Amino acid sequence: MLASNLMISALNPFSNRRIGRLQFCLSSALVWLALALLNSAGLSGPVSGFVVATLATGSLIGLCVARLHDLGKSAWWLVLIILPIVGAVYLAWQLVFMGGQASANPWGPNRKAPQDFLTVR
Repeated sequence: MLASNLMISALNPFSNRRIGRLQFCLSSALVWLALALLNSAGLSGPVSGFVVATLATGSLIGLCVARLHDLGKSAWWLVLIILPIVGAVYLAWQLVFMGGQASANPWGPNRKAPQDFLTVR
């Protein structure tokens, strides 16, 4: 189940969802590993390198957005990467070490919340 979720996260990065720290880290590592394998296989020419880099960048941005959604923040927080050193370190800290919101937010319910099949009012 985890492997299929990782592939979905890495291949469909632009869906409006929340992902946790572990899924973010493993999916990002999967994208970087695929990029390294394609580069070592000789797909680093001008056109193929551009295509591979574009796909990897899009996947990584999508993963960052989904992780920010889990934190209750919008994708605009990615603009922090523009700030030299401080922005990248702060963003990396938020994405890797901070826990997600315990409650539902505009991007979906809490992933760890118990699923009730019966609601009594």
